[in-house]
Amino acid sequence: MELIPSQKQRVWKLPAVVNFTMGGIGTGFYLLALLVNLPANGEWLQAFLAGQPDWFTLAFVAGVFKLLGVGCAGIGFIALTTEAGQPQRGINLFRHLRRSWMSRETLAFFLFTAFAGLDWLFPFPLLRALAAAAALFLMVAQGFILYRARGVITWNTPRVIFYFLTCGFMTGAGLMLVVFNALQVFIPLSSAFSFAAIGFAAALFNLALWFIYLQSNDAAFPKATQALRTQKAMLQIVGVGHILPALLLILAMALGPGPLLTPVIEILAGMLLLFGGARQKYGIVLEAGYLRAVVLSPAKFDALRRRARGA
Repeated sequence: MELIPSQKQRVWKLPAVVNFTMGGIGTGFYLLALLVNLPANGEWLQAFLAGQPDWFTLAFVAGVFKLLGVGCAGIGFIALTTEAGQPQRGINLFRHLRRSWMSRETLAFFLFTAFAGLDWLFPFPLLRALAAAAALFLMVAQGFILYRARGVITWNTPRVIFYFLTCGFMTGAGLMLVVFNALQVFIPLSSAFSFAAIGFAAALFNLALWFIYLQSNDAAFPKATQALRTQKAMLQIVGVGHILPALLLILAMALGPGPLLTPVIEILAGMLLLFGGARQKYGIVLEAGYLRAVVLSPAKFDALRRRARGA
């Protein structure tokens, strides 16, 4: 017997989508940015003190690759404050680190910000490693926030954690394709890695996890994710957000780094990857966030009825 039917959750709204989206973009971008060979390892402060004329260029490039990811994640946290009843009490989040993934997410963000900022000022491998660890933990923590919401059918599955990982790297690769190619217009940069290949692989992994995520033995799961299976949603998420950018990246890799058309193609592909990841998280949080129905088994119902008659 169904006492309370399944219904959409009304607690988490668009700011939560912004937080999860920007958090994945920022952390994925920072982790991929570690692959970029920064000029002089970004030691701009030493160049400034030594009176070198290129110190500003070093500071700017280092700031883009070391602080842009932090800024993206910060936008997500700022968005959350718009729906917080008393944001001045946010410090209380740190009181529940032992049991709350929201508290761990907040701690990870502050550590990510601190270590990445220090590494921008004083480049050091240990600081970079700590910032990378905090970024990765932030990405995972956001997945666990949804996974631990036991009352929501489409969130309480381990698949959502792996989805957050693949989506973070896909959207991070998308932003990297945009930023790296845009900077090339003004500042010559080099990297031992092909971000087109990384973006292509990340898109395929995320698409595979997306289809795995949509499969479940729970009878209520297909109904809860029905909005994600419509023709329009599939066109936006799979077609525009994955297949099209993957084809563009194949074209970019085939053309090679020489032609002027290659950066334009990669920037467009990166923007589409960002759209695909954002559309997925919008769908998971706002379209497929259904609470579990409250059901009373026949045996329990009969027991309660007999107890009521006896009373």
